[in-house]
Amino acid sequence: MTMLLAREGRFSKLMTALLVLALLLPAAQIGRVAGELISVIVREAPGAGDVPEQLVETSGGNVGRQLPVINGFAAELPRGAVEWLEASPAVHAVTPNVPLQLQGDNYNPGADVGSMQHTTNIIGATRYWKAGLTGRGVDVAIIDSGVSPVDGLDGRGKVLRGPDLSFESQAPNLRYLDSFGHGTFMAGLIAGRDGGGRGSDYDGVAPDARIVSIKVANAQGATDVSQVIAAIDWVVQFGRRDGLNIRVLNLSFGTYSAQSYVLDPLAFAAEVAWHAGIFVVVAAGNDSGTTGRLMNPAMDPFVMAVGAADANGTVQVKDDVLLPFSARGDGVRNPDLVAPGKSLQGLRVPGSWIDVTFPSGRINRHFFRGSGTSQAAALVSGAAALVIQQRPRISPDQLKALLTSSAVDLPVADARGQGAGMISLRNVFKAPTQ
Repeated sequence: MTMLLAREGRFSKLMTALLVLALLLPAAQIGRVAGELISVIVREAPGAGDVPEQLVETSGGNVGRQLPVINGFAAELPRGAVEWLEASPAVHAVTPNVPLQLQGDNYNPGADVGSMQHTTNIIGATRYWKAGLTGRGVDVAIIDSGVSPVDGLDGRGKVLRGPDLSFESQAPNLRYLDSFGHGTFMAGLIAGRDGGGRGSDYDGVAPDARIVSIKVANAQGATDVSQVIAAIDWVVQFGRRDGLNIRVLNLSFGTYSAQSYVLDPLAFAAEVAWHAGIFVVVAAGNDSGTTGRLMNPAMDPFVMAVGAADANGTVQVKDDVLLPFSARGDGVRNPDLVAPGKSLQGLRVPGSWIDVTFPSGRINRHFFRGSGTSQAAALVSGAAALVIQQRPRISPDQLKALLTSSAVDLPVADARGQGAGMISLRNVFKAPTQ
C-alpha cells in the first residue's frame, strides 16, 4: 500500500509538471515583445496558479494589482502580445483596462433652464457683475436651518455664524450646521461662489456678499415663532456691530396667522427690522389655498413679499407663469413681485433630511434641485445686495419702490399673483432712486 501511494504521489507530481509545461509552452514561441505597453485586465483559467503572471512578464509586460473577485489581475502588456496571451490555456480572457467616468458629474448648466447660470441671467444679475458689482461689503442675514460649509460656501469669511437658537443648539455635532438642507440651499442662491473646476461653475446672485447665518430650525425644519422672533431681534441688535453690515434679511419660510398683521408678533418683528434699515425679503408662501392669503410675515405690507414664477422651459420671461402653489394674495395684500422658483440648481447638503427624503432632487454630488417661493425670495435677497452695493444709502422703502417699479410684466401670468411682475436688475441698474 505504501509503495502504491508513493507511486501515485510521483504520478501526481509528474502530471502537475506536465500541465505547467503545457501552460508555459506558448512563452517559448514568443519571448519578449517590443512595442507600446497597454493596460489590460487578465482573467485566469481555473487552476492556472501563477502561470498567467509569468506569461505577462515573459512577454515584457508588468503585473499590476491582483483582482481576486474576478480571479484575475491588472497588467501592462505589449500590444502585440495580447492575442498570444489569450491563446494560453492558463488565461480565460484579456480585456482593455479602459478609463471610467463617474456618472452624475457631467451636469451641463447651459442646457438646464433652472441652472444658476441661466437664473442669474434671467433676472439681470450679470448686468451688475459686468459693472464690478457683486455684493461685496453687504451682509445678508439668513434665519433658517443653518448653513453648512459645502463647496461654494466654504471660502474664508464667506459665512459668519450668528447664534444657534434651534432645538439642536446643544448638540455639538449639529450646532450651526444645516441638518435639514434648506438654509444652505438659500445661502447658495444668494451668495454662493464656487469655481469648482467641474465645468459647472456656480455663482449666486451676489457672489461676493457675506452670509450671516442664524439657525432656528432642526433636521425636520421645525422651529417656532418665538425662536424666529428672537433671531430677528438679534439681527436688529447686532447687525451693525463688530464689523457686521447686515442690510438684507432673508426669511424663506412662513406660517399661517388668523389675526391682522397689525397684531401679529412675527409680522411686527419683521416690520421693526425694516424700520431699522434692514431690507426684509419674505417668501409669499407655497400654498395658494382657498383664500389666497400670503403667509406670515409676508402679509405685512412693509416687507418685500416674493412669489414664484415658472420659466415654462425657456429663458424668455414673456411666457412665464406662476407656479400653482405660489400664494396669490387676497386682493388687498398680494406679492410685491416674483422671481424664478421652479427646479432651481442649489447647493446640496449630503445626508441632510431633504437630501435623504427627496433623492430625485439630486443633480450630482454637489447640487440639488428645488422649487418654491423660498427659492424666489432668496434670489431677490441676492438682488437687493447688488443694488445696496451700488447705492449704499438707499433705504428699504426706496429699494422696494425701485425693484417693483422696474419689474417686467408677465403677460400670460396671473395678474394678482405676480404683483409688479418679474424682477429685472437690468431695468434697475440705471433707474433713479426715488
